[in-house]
Amino acid sequence: MKSVLFDECIEVLNPEVAIISQEETDKLFDQLESMFPIGMASRIMWEDMDHSYYSTLQETTEVFPALKKLVTDAVDPNMYILWNDADIPVIETDIHTALSHIDDVLCVASDTWFFNIHQKYVVEFYHLGEMRVGIAPYSK
Repeated sequence: MKSVLFDECIEVLNPEVAIISQEETDKLFDQLESMFPIGMASRIMWEDMDHSYYSTLQETTEVFPALKKLVTDAVDPNMYILWNDADIPVIETDIHTALSHIDDVLCVASDTWFFNIHQKYVVEFYHLGEMRVGIAPYSK
């Protein structure tokens, strides 16, 4: 079930946004879980990864520079946004648009991930204020 906050997020991201079907949403969550170690709290278990595969960030302005250090090619800005509420569909947008409207993106649900399946990167925004960016351990 979509929420008012989801609708507002879509509105501010337009026209750079597409809502993904429930079937594709399920597949994207499966892909995320196959690329990164996920714990019981639906959180990436960063401590199970070598530190060279991720960075802990303090500000959203650090996201893109951190990705540029982790991804060997030019960073593909196209990505999916996943939320920890299974009733909220995944959306596809670009990282620059999402970061420029980060408050609207993060208020949709308590935990949020930016996920690029081709370059295998993820940005995790954890509800306690922690933010990390990483690449899948076997993709570096």
